[in-house]
Amino acid sequence: MVQFHSPDSKPFGLSYEEHIIKDWNRNLTAPIDKNPMEDKTGQWTSYDPNTKVVYLSGNTGGTTQRTCKVPKGSGVFISICDAIYSEAEKPGSTVEDLDKLAKKDQDNANEVYLKLDDDEFKLDDLKKYRFHTRPFDVVIPPEKTLFDLPAGSTKAVADGYYVITEPLSAGNHTIVTKANISEPTWKSEVKYDVIVE
Repeated sequence: MVQFHSPDSKPFGLSYEEHIIKDWNRNLTAPIDKNPMEDKTGQWTSYDPNTKVVYLSGNTGGTTQRTCKVPKGSGVFISICDAIYSEAEKPGSTVEDLDKLAKKDQDNANEVYLKLDDDEFKLDDLKKYRFHTRPFDVVIPPEKTLFDLPAGSTKAVADGYYVITEPLSAGNHTIVTKANISEPTWKSEVKYDVIVE
């Protein structure tokens, strides 16, 4: 059975919150045609050689199937169910407003599911892996990006369910995430075929 790093640990030198902020910075700043959340094949999966972590993003809704390679010895960051709100998306919002929006979104999650090979985890299993970040800065580039956000610096807040694994054994693995939010209505399923080599 694959082991997850505990919520209060610092997997690969960073806290869970720091990994989450790193992941969202990447998702919000990558051009739309190379964006990990819009990725239809797995080609834009991100590996950070400094932390030795592969970041497996969710999607923007619907069903997605991806294939990716993971270097042996790497941890895997899995985004299961998440939300992000920013000043750029909600002009005039205070940080307190963003906190409330992100929390309300994930409070309305009625399905949070992860399957890693033969091991299944449901909402009750994953509650301790829900994280609400501090406000953080993102600089949106002028190119078209996720959510069509305007270019410039913005503050954002994320909330959601994430796990970081110990290094997976060499060979093939299957990772499936499912999420369902009642309000705002949102449903997602992402399947990764992961090749560790």
